[in-house]
Order: sequence, then C-alpha cells, then structure tokens
Amino acid sequence: MAAASICALMPVVARPAPAVPEITDDGDGLFVWSGSIGLGAALRAARRAEHPPPTTSEAYSGLGQLYGRLAAYDHSGVAPGLVKFIAVDISQTLDLGATISRDIAGSSSEVRRRLAFGGNGTLAMQLGWAGSRAASWYVKSLLEQRFAAYLNGRVEGAHYVGATGAGGGLRLHRPGRWVLHVGPIVAASAGVHDLGRLVRFSNLLVGGDLGWFVRPARGVQLAWTMRGDHGFFDRRAGVRDHWRATLDLALARQGPGKIRSINVVVMYEGDRVTIDAAPVDGQPSRVRETRVSHALMLGVGIGFGQGD
Repeated sequence: MAAASICALMPVVARPAPAVPEITDDGDGLFVWSGSIGLGAALRAARRAEHPPPTTSEAYSGLGQLYGRLAAYDHSGVAPGLVKFIAVDISQTLDLGATISRDIAGSSSEVRRRLAFGGNGTLAMQLGWAGSRAASWYVKSLLEQRFAAYLNGRVEGAHYVGATGAGGGLRLHRPGRWVLHVGPIVAASAGVHDLGRLVRFSNLLVGGDLGWFVRPARGVQLAWTMRGDHGFFDRRAGVRDHWRATLDLALARQGPGKIRSINVVVMYEGDRVTIDAAPVDGQPSRVRETRVSHALMLGVGIGFGQGD
C-alpha cells in the first residue's frame, strides 16, 4: 500500500514526441530566398537579316560564367483579408568564351572565330498587394533595369533597358507552402539598342508574367518566373519582343560553416527586334532589319543567406 501511495503521488513525466520537420511560416506569410554566387555555362545564338541590300549575320557563342544572383519573395498580412508582397530579381554575370560568326552578303560568305568577353545584369523589383484567400487578386508596381555588353557581338541585343509600370491578375496561395501570381503588365520603357548604330528609344510595353514561389519541404526553396512583352519602338527602332524565364532552386546545407545552401540556376532570355526605318544619310531607300537572339544559362553555386 505504501509503495502504491508513493507511485500515485509522483508526477507523470511524458516522453518527448519525435521532432517532425515543419515549415514555420505563419498562416498568411511566405518567405522564399535563393541567393548565391557560383560558376555557370551559357550558350548564345543570334541572327541579323537586313534588306536592302540582302545581308545576313549569324553568331554562336559558348561562354563560361562567374555569376551572382538573388531571387526572393516575401508576403505578410497587413490587414484582415489583405497581404503585402515584394519580389526581387537581381543577377550579374561575367562571361568569357568564344564566338563563331558568319556574314553573308550577296554571293560572298565569311566565317570568323573570335574571343567573346562581356556580361549582363538584371535588377527587378515588384511591390504589391493581394487578397489573402486561397484564390484571389493582386495588383503590383514594377521597376527594372537590364543591360548587356559583349565584345564582337553587334547582334546581341539591347545595351540597356529600363522600365517602370504596373500589373495585376490572379493569385493562388497555399499558406506557408506556395504562391502563384499570373496576369498582364503594362510599362513604359527606355534604353539604347544597337541596330547597326546606337539608337535611343522609348516605348510602351504590354505583356504578361508569371511567378511561382514554393517551399515544398523544409530546406527546399524554389522560385520560377516567366515574362513576355511586346514593345512598340519609335519610328527609328521598330518593335521588340522580349522573353525571359528563370528557375532558382536552393537546397539547405546542414552542419557547421558559413555555406548555408547549394543553389541551381537556369535562365533563358530572348529578343526579337524588327525595324522598318525611313532612309538615313547615304541610303537610297527604306531599311528593314530583323535581329533575333537567344541565350540559355545553367549555373551551380553556394548560398550564404537563408538556409531553411
């Protein structure tokens, strides 16, 4: 009886439950971060056709890259039924490789092999508001700058483009896991393009974009964006179509050290510029020119920021 009484008076200590990995965002919040520096490889292809006289140029480049990149998304509740979000896309590459080009004019053709050196960069920011329901709306403002500069690459596209505008559309959301934005955009744009000569332009962009930001499991973060727009150039610079897609994957690294993640980056960018310009000095007739460029990049790097 004494032993039974002592056992009854002793506190019951529960054994701790095993830890289960969870994503710890609050009900309305989501934070996705992929920031890294690393090495990559890129392929670039470009073609220019001009009439009159009939002239065609083609260039193909293989490049090794040193890159730095940050892709991030953050949203949080600001009022009942309303959230605020910000999305950032920053990249910078330094490229070194070789270019094989061919120039065709009439019946003559010339092939050249040259060193390719240059780089490109993007700085894009979006700030917006959205409903907090699983399927809702969003509106946003956007600001971006892009530049590209390559030696021996007159067909590589715009040297610089700056744009500011707005967008909106459909927002799908699973709290703490993922968010999807898709809808149209309208922006004003200005910059400098090489069309056989440097041409300053200002134009209106209309298009659409998609952003999918995901935390499928603890230690895994994914950002996938797509963008397409059509720009109405002025009379000297024709029209331009631009496409861009990026995939950023961050895998958290456990253990000591400052390296918090291993990151994979895949990027595609394309341009098509068509000009039907009035005669310029020394030319007897109108000039129609089309320039198309494509670039595909794959990189692997290490991250020092958010790890899980």
